Amino acid sequence: MYNISKPFFINGEETIAGRVEARHAQADSEIVFFREGKDRWSPIYGAPTFYMEDCRVVRIGSEIIVEGVEAYPRPSAKYPENIEFQTVFYRGLDLSSLKKFAVGPELMKDIIITPLSNGHIGVFTRHLGAENGRGKIGFIELLNLKEINPKNLLKARIIQNQFIPDEWGGANDAHAFKNWVYVLGHIAYEDNQNAKHYYAMTFLYYINSHKASEIKIIATRKNFLSGEAKTPEHEDIVFPSGLTWHRNNTATLYVGLSDAESHSAELSSKKIGIANKPISYIFKNVAKS
Repeated sequence: MYNISKPFFINGEETIAGRVEARHAQADSEIVFFREGKDRWSPIYGAPTFYMEDCRVVRIGSEIIVEGVEAYPRPSAKYPENIEFQTVFYRGLDLSSLKKFAVGPELMKDIIITPLSNGHIGVFTRHLGAENGRGKIGFIELLNLKEINPKNLLKARIIQNQFIPDEWGGANDAHAFKNWVYVLGHIAYEDNQNAKHYYAMTFLYYINSHKASEIKIIATRKNFLSGEAKTPEHEDIVFPSGLTWHRNNTATLYVGLSDAESHSAELSSKKIGIANKPISYIFKNVAKS
């Protein structure tokens, strides 16, 4: 299991969603829900499973929204092993009532939604191709969940000057306040030996001006114990999935490592701060939101 969601509560019980697959498989990942036990997380009997990758769970009002990437084979004469993908969205009052209600554009991962203080829905996107290279982050504000569709999401405005041409990135978690959003994401590149390098990063996005603070890298693979990797090319991967804040000026970061394991790390206010704005600054502003 890897690339877990951050914990969320269903009927008062702490729950996570995790990506499960055979080590060298492609396009057959499942999302399985787990409940915390005395010394381990165990699959929830009777809970649904979804054939998708890299799940995120967010609460919108009384509902939970499950977001993930659905990969599927699309072979051609030139590319017989070609895999394509799109983000899918489920909603429900609990795990048993989850129903698919929306999909994103084809070939777009890392679409995440967050409730805004004005009652609207903020959506971070990741656009590919042409001037966007292997992925740049965009943002669009929608009135409600019904407006999530490929046509609208392709209208998201790109956040400029975040990545150099050889880099790409995406948003993985978001916490919205009055006029700005605290974003957890990843920044990545591929070296000359085709090895991928992913790092956990954060930035502040200012909704009214459509500008962002500088990116701050908060975790690399070296910050965690050594472990398994899906392939040698995946060894240097930290894929952040969520961040929870605590009132003692610390936060817990949840990550997938090397496309093979899941870990969490406790971060101090100094580590999690962005552009000299520590976590205490964020808590101070929660009351103003």
